[in-house]
Amino acid sequence: MKDGSTEHDDISFLCLFLYADGFFGIEQVSSCHFQMIAPEKQICRVLTGRTAEWSRLTDNTRDNILAVSIRHGVHGLLYFALKKYDLLKDLTENQRAYFQRKITQQTGVELQRSHALHKVLSALAKESIIPVVIKGEALAHTHYQRSSTRERGDIDLFIAPGDISQTIITMTGQGYYIPGPLYKSHQFSCLSRKENRSGCHFDIHWRINNLSRFAKSISYPDALAESVKLPGVDHGITLCEEHALLLACMHLDGFRQTDRARLIWVYDIHLLLHSMGEDTLIYWAESAVEKQVGDACSRSILQARHYFDSPVPESVWMILKKQQPAVSFGDRFSQTNLGLLIADLQDLPGSRARSLLFLELFFPSPDNLLALYKKTNRMWLPYLYCRQIIQGVIKRLSLR
Repeated sequence: MKDGSTEHDDISFLCLFLYADGFFGIEQVSSCHFQMIAPEKQICRVLTGRTAEWSRLTDNTRDNILAVSIRHGVHGLLYFALKKYDLLKDLTENQRAYFQRKITQQTGVELQRSHALHKVLSALAKESIIPVVIKGEALAHTHYQRSSTRERGDIDLFIAPGDISQTIITMTGQGYYIPGPLYKSHQFSCLSRKENRSGCHFDIHWRINNLSRFAKSISYPDALAESVKLPGVDHGITLCEEHALLLACMHLDGFRQTDRARLIWVYDIHLLLHSMGEDTLIYWAESAVEKQVGDACSRSILQARHYFDSPVPESVWMILKKQQPAVSFGDRFSQTNLGLLIADLQDLPGSRARSLLFLELFFPSPDNLLALYKKTNRMWLPYLYCRQIIQGVIKRLSLR
């Protein structure tokens, strides 16, 4: 930011520049959402080694930065960056103590998480199930200097639809229970019965992403075929870097119209961009365009460049900002809610799984339906079932 300019001025200039350069359309400029308030801005500067202003901040400002770093899941990264640049001395005694408690807690959780992952992968391997470890858990081992600094609340695994039933049996045998639906969200949660608050819970995905547009962008067979070994984890494999970056971009873009996006997700993209050479990034960009998610990827890496000055070769931008190829009706249909529902019915094994999918979408259990609409009186059920069926038909059978 230039001296005398405001953050709003810089953001406006960036959006107008992208419009003038043909990268954004006018509707994208009007919805440009790179609004970074001061705490996030200071965090990004420290994480990228731009620390000149840190010593001039007030204690109250640092309190706010610490709170924001926890909300965005980057407090571990911030702590070790401050330590690296000898800036912990600028914190108050209470701030240092709080930071150190959080880091100690993260380290303990990491040990428990590592043990849980090893046990689950070993148990699944005995059943000839090969899950692909994805998202934060995988990146913690492949791209973070300290895996404990990649904050995450659960462990994400990607499996084949045909392995859902046996995975449920295996996870139950390992001391986990499944609190919610199995099929409607293309994933299910496995929570530890010990209630130990260790974060050792699992999200099992049978589609790579929950949104209809992204759900089939990486199939399980493709993920498995191009997978790589997960360092330090027995039976552990993960996505290749091209798939990992594609998933990270789609995940971040899925939250772009909400206030739930987190800096840790942007930092994932930053690390992936740093580790991939230009030839690999060109191949990745061409693949993203071919899969019709180039616009989502360009928005996400633009955030990484904006927040962390991530290096993106001009050749990659040229591919991503090219006119998208014409999409056939069949390809467009496959990315709609109805197209995905048809694909789900084709991919799920057996009539029982397909029947359960329909029940979850349109006829959930009475208790789940009451909980969904925050009601307790069962007299609401006839009305709620009518509402659920109508909304389900509108959403799931739509061409959106």
